[in-house]
Amino acid sequence: MNPESWKFVAFVLIFIEANYLAYGSRFRGAVLAAFNTFFLLAFMENAVSLAFLACYSLLVYNLANLLRRPAAKKSLFPVLLFATLLFLVVKKYEVLSALRLGALLDHRICIIGFSYIFFKHLHLLIDSRDGLIREVTPLLFYNYTFGFYTLIAGPIQRYNSFAAEAVADRTAEIYDRRFLLTQLDRIVTGYLKFSVLAKILKMWAGPFTLAALPPGGALPLAKFVFAAYALYLFVYFNFSGYCDIVIGVANLSGVRLPENFAGPLAARNQLEFWSRWHITLSQWLNDYIFNPLCKLIFSTTPGLGILGAGMIGYFVTFFIAGMWHGNTYSFLVFGCLLGAGVAGVKLYEWLLKALLTKDQFRRYRANNIIRYAATVLSFNYTAFAFIFFENSPRTVLPVLKGILRGLL
Repeated sequence: MNPESWKFVAFVLIFIEANYLAYGSRFRGAVLAAFNTFFLLAFMENAVSLAFLACYSLLVYNLANLLRRPAAKKSLFPVLLFATLLFLVVKKYEVLSALRLGALLDHRICIIGFSYIFFKHLHLLIDSRDGLIREVTPLLFYNYTFGFYTLIAGPIQRYNSFAAEAVADRTAEIYDRRFLLTQLDRIVTGYLKFSVLAKILKMWAGPFTLAALPPGGALPLAKFVFAAYALYLFVYFNFSGYCDIVIGVANLSGVRLPENFAGPLAARNQLEFWSRWHITLSQWLNDYIFNPLCKLIFSTTPGLGILGAGMIGYFVTFFIAGMWHGNTYSFLVFGCLLGAGVAGVKLYEWLLKALLTKDQFRRYRANNIIRYAATVLSFNYTAFAFIFFENSPRTVLPVLKGILRGLL
């Protein structure tokens, strides 16, 4: 069900009308579950995938309730390890073939949005063990896992936030004319970004497709830079546009979703970029990977210090972020670039603080020329990293070699 199709538009309109009729009643959750089921089944490729997803979700639901018991809290690590290995198999990660586990990839399971479902479930299991989630009910769990708002491309909402929205009364808000027009404006803006700007930019990024490259992979530097910018902006407008659409639809139905973008193109550096781009993913990574990993590193190898633990933590965290986006070696490179970018920023900040006085560092940070130069540098680094978001190293490396030969 493509967001640009009449089927999607009809689905959304019927859902909003049904939600209005059921709003404030005990049937509201059931109505959402019915539409979530229809949306999920529209993307389900085969019965095997549906059966697996049902069994997997039922297992997570029971484990989440089981981990709330004191006697089961120590079982979290093997549960998370098993869930992660299962995720790698379901998503058919190429790295498993390199580990001679390629036989595990011979299956027909294909589930839309499984990456987001996986991160939702990890959060649910961890927070249930830690006592942060008091109760996981069947209907809330189902709607949280398969909510059509966030199934395909996020944002990643936390369970407690979703549970609060499920019972929140926003009757006055959803019937307010100004609020309605604001959300419609956001949806239209989202469609302009998703359906118009993203498509134009995707066309301009064409030189980075393998079929479009001339023999030998030769590509002039100017065309390389232009295509890299176009590809990066395509990903931004495609992703943020879709988020605008679903957040606007959710608001119209009385559900507030977390924001996912805050002007990432103007980020000063890679660390700031990840506080502006895919914000809910960054927050998830910070809470469930970066913070626990840094504590573990610092406690086991205190000689590394806070800086060493932080740099390793940042690199590993954003390497995982890159790998989470896709199952090929391209995303391994993408993850390495993300991790190196963020870790490099932390090292650079540490060096500045070591070399400058507090007043000098403050003036350095406030200098507009430095700010603009840093923003340009960050934009170009991010654009380069995103080349590997849709292109394999085998495609990109010959292009880079050709450019270097031309420059030298």
